[in-house]
Parts: sequence; C-alpha cells; structure tokens
Amino acid sequence: MQLFCEEFDLDPLSRPLTVYGGLAFAGGPWNNPVGHALATMVDRLRGSDDAFGLVTANGGNVDKHAFGVLGTAPPPNGFRHDCPQAEIEAAATPRKVLQDYSGPATVGNVDRDARPFERAGALPGKLPSPHRAIGRGRPAPTPTSWPLR
Repeated sequence: MQLFCEEFDLDPLSRPLTVYGGLAFAGGPWNNPVGHALATMVDRLRGSDDAFGLVTANGGNVDKHAFGVLGTAPPPNGFRHDCPQAEIEAAATPRKVLQDYSGPATVGNVDRDARPFERAGALPGKLPSPHRAIGRGRPAPTPTSWPLR
C-alpha cells in the first residue's frame, strides 16, 4: 500500500484503500490475497448500476505489477489488454542498493500485525538518500528504525 499511495499520490489516511486488507492480512503471499481481493470487490460491486473497482497486485519483490478495473456494466469499447513492460523498463530509474551501508534506515516491511520483523534476518531499508540497503541483525527498540550493519 505504501508504494501504491506514493506512486498515485494518495493520502493513505484519506479513505479505505483496500477491500480485503492486502498481503499482510492474508497471512502471506501463498494464501492468494489477490484472489480474495477480487472476490471481495465483486461482492462490493454487485447490486450497483454504475460502479467501478480497482484491484492491484505486485510480484512480491515489486518487480511485476498487475491491475484490473472491474465494473458493473460492460466497457463501451470492449475488453482491453496491454503489456507495457518494455516502456516501463525503458522509463524506470532503479534505486541503487548500497552493499556496505552502515547507519539509520526506515523499515520497509512489517509483519501482518504491523510490527517490524522480530527476529534476526534480512530487512529492506529506506535510507535518507534515494538509495536502499539490506539490513541484517536485530530490530531496534523503535518500530520505525533498524540500525543496518
């Protein structure tokens, strides 16, 4: 949801952004959160004459993204499908992952109870610069920072 809000310039507190809760509420990536989101969106749209819903999904590492626009009426120009991957890759500006970073970072992922991961391991971190780093170690006492080493 953080990436979606950032890319679409949405205030995450302005309205509910999910009908199902997202990956963190589905119990993990192999529990089919997108299938549940699609089914929930269909239930929400049924009974409306002119309603639309947007369902999105990413490839876990945010290397693939899919979306579907559902509606209660057929599209006026029929179903459309596109695969803009070549244009997306040509326009992308990848962020560098620093290999030897040491210092403060913001936690990029949390578990489904909105807590930073509680055991040692790798953790993606957002840095004060536009770069990223992978942290290893134990969490700091605060829920939004993890010293990377």
